[in-house]
Amino acid sequence: MPHKEAGEIPIVDSLLSADWHSALSDKQITAYTRHAYIWRHTGAVSRSSAAQTSKNPKWDGGTDSYGVKFTSVWPRVTRMIRSVGADPGIWIAAHFSPCGYAKFISGKGSFDLPDISPSNLCSSASEGIHQEYCSNFPQITTDAYNAAGRAITLRLRSVQKLKIPEADQFLCVLSDESHVAATPFLRQGFANVLNVPEVITKYLRPAALEFEAKQRLYEGVIPVYLPAWLISNQLIEVVKAIRTYWTKYE
Repeated sequence: MPHKEAGEIPIVDSLLSADWHSALSDKQITAYTRHAYIWRHTGAVSRSSAAQTSKNPKWDGGTDSYGVKFTSVWPRVTRMIRSVGADPGIWIAAHFSPCGYAKFISGKGSFDLPDISPSNLCSSASEGIHQEYCSNFPQITTDAYNAAGRAITLRLRSVQKLKIPEADQFLCVLSDESHVAATPFLRQGFANVLNVPEVITKYLRPAALEFEAKQRLYEGVIPVYLPAWLISNQLIEVVKAIRTYWTKYE
C-alpha cells in the first residue's frame, strides 16, 4: 500500500516508511518494544499509565523483594529482532497471535491462553512464530475484514427497523462491540467511509498503533485485498506523531 495508492498520503517523510525504526538507537527501539509488549499484554496504551511506568525487576532488571537480582530482558529482545531484520511491532504482534500462543501452550490440557512473558519474545521459537505470522497475515486480515463487513451489514438491517436517522444507525452499529467483531483498525476504517466521527475519535489512536506496528504487512494487503479507504489522513498523522515520539526518546 504505497500511500499514494490510498489516494491521500504521498510518502514525503521517512517517518512514514515501514523501515522508519532502522534509524532508532538501541535504547529507543528497546523502549518502543517494551511499550508494545505491555500494550498487547495489558491493554495499556498510554505511556503514562501505571502498567507502562511501573518497573518489574524480572523484565527490566534490578532486585526483587526477595533480594534476587535480575538482568533486563529487553536488550536481548532488541538484539534478536535486529539480528533477523524484523519490524519490532510485527515481532511483538506475532507472539500475541494464535500462532504465538500455540507455541507456548502448556500442553497440560488447559484451554487457557498462555501468558506471554518478555523472555518468550527472544526464545528459540520466536523467529518461526514471526515467519508464520507474516505468511498468514494476508488471509487472516482479509477474512477479518470480510467478517466485519458482513456483521455490519446484518446489524444495519436490524437497526433499520428502529426508524432512526441513518447517521444514528451507523453510530449504533459501529459502536456495537458485542455484535460487530472488528479490530480498531477496521472499525475506524468503516467509520471513516461511513462518516461517523464519534467512532473515528474513539478508535483512531488504537487503530494507528495497530497500523503503525504492522505497516509493512498492511502494505501487502492494501489496496490489493483490502480497500484503500481504510487508511485516512487522520490515521497517518497519528502514526507520524507516535513515531516522532520514539525518535526523540532519550
